[in-house]
Amino acid sequence: MPDHIGRWRAIPQKKAGVSGPFFLCAKNRSAANQVQILHECSLLNRSPMKKILTFTFLLLAAASCTPAHPRDTGHWDSVARYLAGMEVQEDPNLAQLSRRPEWVTHKQSMDKMFSGLEENYLSKMKPWAEREIGNPGTPVLFYPFGGPEIIISQTFFPHVREYIMCGLEAPGLPPDPTKVTAARLNPVLTNLRESLKWLTSYTYFQTIHMDSQLRYTDLSGTLPLMLVFLARTGNRVTDVTGVILGNNGTLYELEENSPAPGRIPESSIKTTGIRGARITFVKNGTERQAYYFSFDASDPAMKTRSYFFDFVKSRGERSVMLKAASYLLHWGNFPTLKAFILNESRLILSDDTGIPFKDWDRKTWNLTLYGNYQAPIPQFAGQIQYDMLRAYSNKKDVKELPFNIGYTAAWKPGISSLVLARRMDQTEGK
Repeated sequence: MPDHIGRWRAIPQKKAGVSGPFFLCAKNRSAANQVQILHECSLLNRSPMKKILTFTFLLLAAASCTPAHPRDTGHWDSVARYLAGMEVQEDPNLAQLSRRPEWVTHKQSMDKMFSGLEENYLSKMKPWAEREIGNPGTPVLFYPFGGPEIIISQTFFPHVREYIMCGLEAPGLPPDPTKVTAARLNPVLTNLRESLKWLTSYTYFQTIHMDSQLRYTDLSGTLPLMLVFLARTGNRVTDVTGVILGNNGTLYELEENSPAPGRIPESSIKTTGIRGARITFVKNGTERQAYYFSFDASDPAMKTRSYFFDFVKSRGERSVMLKAASYLLHWGNFPTLKAFILNESRLILSDDTGIPFKDWDRKTWNLTLYGNYQAPIPQFAGQIQYDMLRAYSNKKDVKELPFNIGYTAAWKPGISSLVLARRMDQTEGK
C-alpha cells in the first residue's frame, strides 16, 4: 500500500454472521515492509505446494494482530451518548463534560427533537415495518443515497446484521469530544443539532445544507450523526473505525494511533480506494455493523470502482432501501447502480424517487403499493410518473401508509408513497 496511508491492517472479510478467510495484518510494519510482504505472498502463491505456506503465514500474521480498539470498553458508547445528549456514566471525562451548561442545553434540545421524531414518525413506522416487511430473510441492507441516516433504515429493517450506506459526504474522523475547547463547545453542539433538524422534522437530510454543516466543525463528517442516531434508538456502540475499501477489494482498517489517523490526501483516493467508516453496535443482544462509504456512484466514477459492488455482494444476500434519492436512478448517469440493485437484491423498499415505476419487471417482482402517490414536489415536477399514477388510481390495490416520509413530508402531508418489491422466488416471511 502507498506510504501516505500510514498504519493500516487488512481485516477479515466476513459475510454478515458468517466466518470468512483471513487477510494480512501489517499495522506495526513500515510501508516498505508492507509492500514487500504482499510481494512475497504473491510469489508464494505461484505454486500449489506453496499455497500451504502462504495460508500458514497469513494465519500467523492474523494471530499476531490486535484490534484497533479494545472491544466494548464503554468509551464509544459514552461518546455516542454524549453527542446524543444522553446521560454518560462509563467515561469519567465525558461524564464531567456533560455537567457543563452548554451540554445541559444540548440535552434539552435533543430530547425535544427526538421526542418529536418518535411521536410523529418512528412510533408509526415500527409497527408498520414489522407487519409489512417483517424479517426480510437477508443479513444485509444496502442503502445507497442514504447518507448517515441509519435511524430510519434500522427502523424499517431491524432484523439485518449489516447496514451498508453511501453518500457524498465524508465520514470524518472517529469523534473525540474531549478535544473540543470550552470556547468552541457551544457552537459545535449547536451545529450538530442544526445538522439534525431537517431529518428529525421531515425524515430526510437536505444534502445541500448537510455538507456545509458537517465540513466546518470540530466534529466533522457523518460519523457524529450516525452515533447520535444509534444512541437515541437504544443501541450500544462498541467500536468506531475508519476504513478504506481498497481497489483490490480488501477492506483496510485505519489505525487511530497513526501519525495522521484516517487522513488520506484527496488526490490519492481515486487510486487507493473508497474512504469509509465502520461502526459496531449491539441491540437486543445481537452484534451488528454499519458501514458508511463516501463516493460518487454515477457511472463515470464507477468505471474504476466495480470492486465496491463485489464487496457488497460478499457480505451476503441483501435488501435495498431507497428514499429521498433526488430521482437519480431516473436519469442516465446511474445505470450500473440501478442494474445492480434490480439484479442483485431480494427485497427493495423504494419511494417514487428511487426505482422508476416503469423499470419494475412484474415477472420478477411482486409489488405492494402503499400510501397516496400524486405528484413529485415542485422542485422535481418534471419527474411525474404517469404509469405510477395509473397504478395508484386503483385504490383496492393500494394499502394504507400511516406516516409521512421523504420529500412529501416537508411539502404536503398525506401524499407519501412507498413500493415494497419482493423477488418472486423469495419465500414470504423467511
